[in-house]
Amino acid sequence: MDGVVTAQPGGRLGNLLVEYACSAILANRHHLRLAMPARILEPLSAIFHNLSAEPLGRVLQQPPCEGNLTEEGFLDDPKHQLLTWGSVEKTLSHLRSKHLPLIFKKYMILPEYLAPSLEFLRQEFRFRPELQSVASEKLHRIRLETASATGTNYTQVCTVGVHVRRTDYKEFMQNMFQLKQAAGLSYYKAAADAMLTDLRHECAAVAFAVTSDDNQWCQQNLLPTLTRNASKDSPASVGFLMTSDSPGDDLCLLSSCQHLIMTYGTFGLSAAILCGGRTIVYDAPSHGAKDGPSAHKMATMVPGWRLVA
Repeated sequence: MDGVVTAQPGGRLGNLLVEYACSAILANRHHLRLAMPARILEPLSAIFHNLSAEPLGRVLQQPPCEGNLTEEGFLDDPKHQLLTWGSVEKTLSHLRSKHLPLIFKKYMILPEYLAPSLEFLRQEFRFRPELQSVASEKLHRIRLETASATGTNYTQVCTVGVHVRRTDYKEFMQNMFQLKQAAGLSYYKAAADAMLTDLRHECAAVAFAVTSDDNQWCQQNLLPTLTRNASKDSPASVGFLMTSDSPGDDLCLLSSCQHLIMTYGTFGLSAAILCGGRTIVYDAPSHGAKDGPSAHKMATMVPGWRLVA
């Protein structure tokens, strides 16, 4: 297993994508062999095609392995030293000198590796055509509706994804980062203001595509805030609730928008990484969060990303 890079699986789609991403970046940077466990590779392969990682289980069956190693047993073996925050290069050097595999600890996020590797990740994570077709059709429809509602030309309508994380993550942010005030309606209003101002010279109208774990709140509170008339400082806009039953479909939709507004969490971070346009991130430290969440750190490193309180 000398020269193999892999990761312990932990969390849902956003976590799995970031765990894969950090492993892939390190493998690419140091010319190592990327091999991912089924619990990461299978759900990602259902969304993205032609991923470059090998199945870890298959690697474990090849010489000089004995053929009786399971993925779980290999990843959780207490003899293995795990790559963790703040020790990557030092641990990497040590493991390479000992001819040992590199195993990322579950839930790992390395903004300093992700930020300069966005183009590499967009080449690695290419959505399956069937998902991309569905997302493109949805965005085409809301651009048509926005053009009709605002009296603008279809070609002058921009798309902005909005990821709203409300339910379970509020308590997590309070416990993990001591966040005192979760992102609320005032944040989304300020983020929309900032995005519309930024886009005033690029388009005549904006279609906001919203996905969320709290559709009712978005329908009652957020969509009216996102639907506005044009002014001298900003284009007109219309908000649409676009949440589906499939996280993969929602990720593809958000990533296919030209720009993105997010709060926190790896799902929104994954969408921002794959989107490629402007990204606005909730400034959690200005509301008491300690040791800035990863999306906050990314916003200080990536051109076109910025923080809004």
